Formats: sequence, structure tokens, C-alpha cells
Amino acid sequence: MSAKRPKHTVQIAPEKVPKDHYKSTAHLPVLWSFILFDGTIEWHDQSRREESFRKVAKYMRDYEGLTWGQIEQRDHPIAKNQLIRDAQRRLREIQQDDIDELWRFRFGARRRIWGVRDGRIFKVLWWDPQHRICPSRQKHT
Repeated sequence: MSAKRPKHTVQIAPEKVPKDHYKSTAHLPVLWSFILFDGTIEWHDQSRREESFRKVAKYMRDYEGLTWGQIEQRDHPIAKNQLIRDAQRRLREIQQDDIDELWRFRFGARRRIWGVRDGRIFKVLWWDPQHRICPSRQKHT
């Protein structure tokens, strides 16, 4: 009687551990994507004149020279539950409520661009010129 042997062996992978893909992109510059841009909602007072795209593009261009490691020293993600209710509701409406946090880039005292970080790509979601999506409390008040 001959001993039977399998023709193929299967290697069972050890338990998978998620990689910190942010660390692997710390040395890379930001790339912008507008695939998620939600231009149907405006986060500013209609009576105020909206800034031109030229000015917003300049802010974004200034960030393009920075690596994600440098960006992380001045900007950071914000947990979804810290956003105003209207923003959380809008995320549900546009089927983006499965994300836990949004990144925001600060351009001066009030101006923000909100989006989703996907590795080195920043997917722009909202323009928030009056800091309404996640207003911060003033210190010492």
C-alpha cells in the first residue's frame, strides 16, 4: 500500500495585524482628490461673500509641499461624533457615515477644508470658511 501525499500544501496565514498605513506615508506629500466633494451644502452665512476658488486653491497649494509627517504636526483628524449634528446627518445622507474620523486642514483662524484621508490622498469633502462644522471653544472661557 502506498502512502498518499497531498499534491498541494496550504499555508495558513498567522492572524492578520492591520498595518499603520499612515506611518508609511509620513514621508510623502499630500495629494488632493475631489471624488467625495459635497458641493450641494454650504457651511457659511449666505449674506457673506464666499472666498474665490483662487484663494482656496492657494491655501491648498501651500500644503502640497508638505509631507504627511509635517502636516500631522499642525493638523489632525477629528472624531465624527465631535462634528455638529447637521454634518453627521449629511455624512449619513451621502453614505459616508462609515468613517470614524475626518481630517481638517486649517487655513487661518476660521477657514477649514474637511475630508477623508486615504493613505497619502486627502479626499476633500467640505469647504468650511466660517468654522461651523466643528466649532472649538475659546480657551479660558
